[in-house]
Amino acid sequence: MIGDIHRAIDAREVKMPLPLEFVVAGRPVSLQASSWGLRRWREQVGSAAQKYWIEAPINKSDIMVTILCFLDGARPDVDNIPKPILDALKGLVYDDDSLVSDLICRVRHISGDAQRVGNLPLLVRQSLGDLDEFLYVRLEVSPGLEAPF
Repeated sequence: MIGDIHRAIDAREVKMPLPLEFVVAGRPVSLQASSWGLRRWREQVGSAAQKYWIEAPINKSDIMVTILCFLDGARPDVDNIPKPILDALKGLVYDDDSLVSDLICRVRHISGDAQRVGNLPLLVRQSLGDLDEFLYVRLEVSPGLEAPF
């Protein structure tokens, strides 16, 4: 009984409005991948986001998206990673990806060094021990120009 309560209130299982954060297991598919591979990847990203998103798609407001990729092996071109992810969230989290005004995308090798960084989001720290390769996605209201650079 108590275990069921803890599982029900686990932050990874609670649907919430912005900020929204989730993890997608596996290696991200590049924008240059086959159309079949891109379609499967977009479905995987959309499915992961849908577990936590219960709101109607956002149709106004500037959105900041942060993508952290933790990979083992060859590093893909960082500029090819975000577009398929942003496309997967279109129509689910926001009406159009033109609402994304801020984008941060980082690729890191999944190693002991990454696991020793203490200021990583909780979902990242949990996933470092559970998954071989994964990406963490966070969407929030853009802080605007008054935010520090």
